[in-house]
Amino acid sequence: MASRMSALLIAGCSALVIGGIPPAAAAQSGGPDQNETSQAAEQYKNNKSTWEWIADTFCDLGNGPALDPRPDKDSGKTKAAGTNRKAAQDQFGDTAIEGYYKAYRITPVNYAQDPVVETRTIVFSEPKSWAPPAGFSDADELRLWRYLMCSNEQFRAEWAATLKTQQEKFAKKLKAEENGQILEYYNKKMAAMVKVLKDEQKRLGIAPEARDN
Repeated sequence: MASRMSALLIAGCSALVIGGIPPAAAAQSGGPDQNETSQAAEQYKNNKSTWEWIADTFCDLGNGPALDPRPDKDSGKTKAAGTNRKAAQDQFGDTAIEGYYKAYRITPVNYAQDPVVETRTIVFSEPKSWAPPAGFSDADELRLWRYLMCSNEQFRAEWAATLKTQQEKFAKKLKAEENGQILEYYNKKMAAMVKVLKDEQKRLGIAPEARDN
């Protein structure tokens, strides 16, 4: 059980923007201890274009690359306070970013504490350039997370390393042992993400691209 879950967790770190779906190359086949990882990778392989659409669309709905909601250093001189924050909110609304974050956290593993929430707390508490400004709402912070995940390699590396540590620290057991049940979690994650992104495109008047698996 421990080795099966460890393989699933390690592979799950490889696709940060979609959160927990390993690319097919990450799967190790040939034994029952790798069954969960292989099933997750197979789901990715069978739905590759959809997952790619999700990752691409999360970073650009069709209205430009993810915006940094933080104020410019000289915002008081050149822009009204909150200009960047408002622009980022207009680009990707509260309901959408909160819905995506909820879907991002769907997993077949049962944790003592949510490793994504723990990772977010740790990474954003670091005294680095990506710390959220005071007064940011939860949705503002999630839009900052979106911006950094989509544009900052150093942030992605920090997120991946911290997430892996938190996953291993808090993992208790798999919620579902059977292959079909495990796939249900990944299918649910995929469907939830697609719905959030297409609903937001519709709200913004952006025609969604058609994607075939």
